[in-house]
Amino acid sequence: MTIKNDDDDARAIQTVHIRDYVNSKFLSLSEEGVAYWFLGFVVLLIGAGLLLVMTTPIVNSVTDVMNGMIADGDISEQTVSAYTWGIGWFAAVPLILLIGLFIGAILKGQEERR
Repeated sequence: MTIKNDDDDARAIQTVHIRDYVNSKFLSLSEEGVAYWFLGFVVLLIGAGLLLVMTTPIVNSVTDVMNGMIADGDISEQTVSAYTWGIGWFAAVPLILLIGLFIGAILKGQEERR
């Protein structure tokens, strides 16, 4: 036989209030904030893609000039390795952008939790 008193009811009510507070405070995100973040994500992705498409011909023409200078022996091997290092970073720009957007999404989610 279980004896029920007012303290049990008060604890049950308090537990429900704490659970509602935790769910509303930490698990829900502002729909408006998420929508604006998604819109910004799409605009940034389109802008970065256009920027990459516009700068690729420039990089290709500079690479052609560098290849001509390499064939003529006008530049040193250190210059070639430095240019190759820079081209490697240019090729990594989409990955760097996606990593940055992923970190931004995490930070935005943390901001909306507060």
